[in-house]
Amino acid sequence: MATSNRSSVALPESFSDGDIEFWLRKYELCSEANEWKEDIMLKRLPTLQCGKAFAVFERLEGEQKASFKNVREALVAAFRGDATGMHIAMMEFRKRERKPEEDIQVFAYNLESLLRRAMPKLGANERDILLKQQFIEGINPALKKELLQQPKISYGETVSAAQQLDLAIKFSSNDSVSHINQTTASSTASRYQPES
Repeated sequence: MATSNRSSVALPESFSDGDIEFWLRKYELCSEANEWKEDIMLKRLPTLQCGKAFAVFERLEGEQKASFKNVREALVAAFRGDATGMHIAMMEFRKRERKPEEDIQVFAYNLESLLRRAMPKLGANERDILLKQQFIEGINPALKKELLQQPKISYGETVSAAQQLDLAIKFSSNDSVSHINQTTASSTASRYQPES
């Protein structure tokens, strides 16, 4: 979230396209932090929109612009109902892999967001199956190997297990690096000790 210099107002970044519900949630949190009432929220909303989001807002008519709740519902409906956007979100979901150093929770949240945009009416069971499959597919081979040995756990349990395994791998690699550094330091020190 950005902060305006003039009056230290918390604002989310500008929004054009993507997960409208996530962005609106950030906007609502900023509005709450700034103690804005609904009329101020409604006035400031279009100033943080650009591209597709601003075009959708501008096309709203009469009653749709009468309250923040109405605008919110119209924006969510416009972004959910876009077949092209849904197709793009599904393609992004299918190819999404965990980025280097990306937190497990952030990776999981991004998958959930993409799937929600791609298939907003998907049932909970089907959703969890797809999320678990793509989550496992998108992580590194060491984690994947461990998680594939636990086929009966849910998506949520898979994310939790991956987070614990990831931490264990990081700690064990840090211990290995520490051990290598200690070994190197002691062999270097013994090489440069004066002979008696």
